[in-house]
Amino acid sequence: MKKILLACILTVFCLIALNAQKKNNFEMGLYVGAIVNEKSAFSDLEWADELSKEYNFNFGVNFAYYFGIMDNLKVGILTGYDHFILDYNEDETGIVHDENISYLDIDAESESYIPIAASAKYYFTEKFFAGLDLGYVHDISGNNSNGTGGLYFRPRISWSTRVVDLYASYKGLNFNKNEAITSHIGSAGIGVMFKF
Repeated sequence: MKKILLACILTVFCLIALNAQKKNNFEMGLYVGAIVNEKSAFSDLEWADELSKEYNFNFGVNFAYYFGIMDNLKVGILTGYDHFILDYNEDETGIVHDENISYLDIDAESESYIPIAASAKYYFTEKFFAGLDLGYVHDISGNNSNGTGGLYFRPRISWSTRVVDLYASYKGLNFNKNEAITSHIGSAGIGVMFKF
């Protein structure tokens, strides 16, 4: 996981070096979100609640690099790290015994992803823009409960200054394990991106 994240960060920094004369093209930031829906192909069945996972919230970091196409349009690439926290359930949380020390296996109650997406920002005014990120998200949790990856999309609206963007967004992750089983995780959140 650390190697993949490091490779993504190095890629972004290489893009910066290629276009170093321009300002405010590289962005990095943090976000938090609340899970607004989590669905699978079995959601309509009576026993679906026994199979579905309930998520509390998610958080993560993003790295992006943009190119100015027109005065009011920027396009670029985005990557980062996305972490989902599952509801804590004492009955389902395992106890790990490692070197005679027992502790709760909290990591078993979470999932992590790395998005790789195309990103666009359209400025309606100098201070306000709408954006869309669209691409692929890779599961790095190790449990592969949703498969290894799927579709990633994130529409957002933002208030922008010279050095920072404050935004609200909806993030969707769609997974298709096979023709019969699909799942979706949706998160509404807020974030901040710092421009360099």
